[in-house]
Amino acid sequence: MAEPLLSEFRETTLPLGTSPAERLKTFTDAVVAIALTLLILPLLETVPDTIRANETAAQWVHASSNYLLSFLLSFVLITAFWHNHERIFEHVQRQTAPLRLVNSFWMLTIVFLPVPTALLGLQKTDATQYALYLGTMLLSSLAINGLALLVARDPRIVGRNPPLPARTLASTFSATVLYALTLILALNGVGYKAAFTLMLIPVLTPAMLRVVQRLKLISSP
Repeated sequence: MAEPLLSEFRETTLPLGTSPAERLKTFTDAVVAIALTLLILPLLETVPDTIRANETAAQWVHASSNYLLSFLLSFVLITAFWHNHERIFEHVQRQTAPLRLVNSFWMLTIVFLPVPTALLGLQKTDATQYALYLGTMLLSSLAINGLALLVARDPRIVGRNPPLPARTLASTFSATVLYALTLILALNGVGYKAAFTLMLIPVLTPAMLRVVQRLKLISSP
């Protein structure tokens, strides 16, 4: 009688320094949803001016084309970041203080992103605009790297869930390298066209996978 109870107690007792991760996941998803919603605000602010000027919808689209493009681009990128975050947190059963800290930094980058997105609507671009927008993307990618490393290296976080695949870790590293390259190119005259380098993530990932495997960055269960 005592043995089954003892076994159940062992299963429900969390390792020291950990707690269930469900609240962290839910809170993070809510923050991302709010950030995505805030992206639309600069566009909404242009509508009253169009109405007062008695302009047509076609004129509004033409005048707000920069805001429309920046909204769509940032929506896609934040969704991609959230998807990567979700792929990592599928393997998270428990949270630790370092995981909460890095996750909070990642949320900070996501919440801040609507600000440089609004600045993309400006007619003139400069180095500061590139640094704010692409730099925020780079910091967000670095935070994703940190989360992936913590999940890969700390068995307490994974618990009974499947371990993080080495390819997922390699993909996050590849993205960070290319975000850094994008920022460097943008600041050196290429502009936002440098973002096309991000299409090379699938190309770079196999090479990065070999690095991950060689360095043994995935902890054994």
